[in-house]
Amino acid sequence: MENHFQPAVIPTRPLHSTPRWRCICIPDISAAARVSFRVGQPRMMGEFMQSVEDFMRQYFDERIVDEEREQASRVPFRRKFHTDDCYWDSRAGQIEMMRSERVLSISSSHTEAEVVTTRHFSALSGSVQQLRYHLKARGGRWLIREVDTWCLSCHGVPGNRSCRFCQGAGWRVLKHRTEG
Repeated sequence: MENHFQPAVIPTRPLHSTPRWRCICIPDISAAARVSFRVGQPRMMGEFMQSVEDFMRQYFDERIVDEEREQASRVPFRRKFHTDDCYWDSRAGQIEMMRSERVLSISSSHTEAEVVTTRHFSALSGSVQQLRYHLKARGGRWLIREVDTWCLSCHGVPGNRSCRFCQGAGWRVLKHRTEG
């Protein structure tokens, strides 16, 4: 498995003014050893819930496997309709971009978490994108509720209220959030 985390302690901060728990993760130690570093880790049915870090690592790894499978299944279709040098609809660089994604920060409580990541587009030299994942605890596990993208129009500079895409938030919300 590939390590998608920076080799330093991932900073954590509470989502709310009164944190219920914090998770300290040192990515280069075993999962069993990380449990001993958790303080007040939420429990579901007497078991420790998967940490946000472990959830994101699993998500990154399985998303890459799924994309590889999807691209392999599209080979007959592409051979039928595209020349070998046609990049339209090829998803070229998608797997490399997924492999480049790294966690920058994690904020969490018992029921919610926010994970900010960065990734590089190999198709666009030097192009970097940040994503903000909103996670929700449900049924003893984490689920991705929504993903926001760093505003490329104003370069994610908060407070630029004249930006027509993010209205100064620095993030583009791709879907209206609903409760639940």
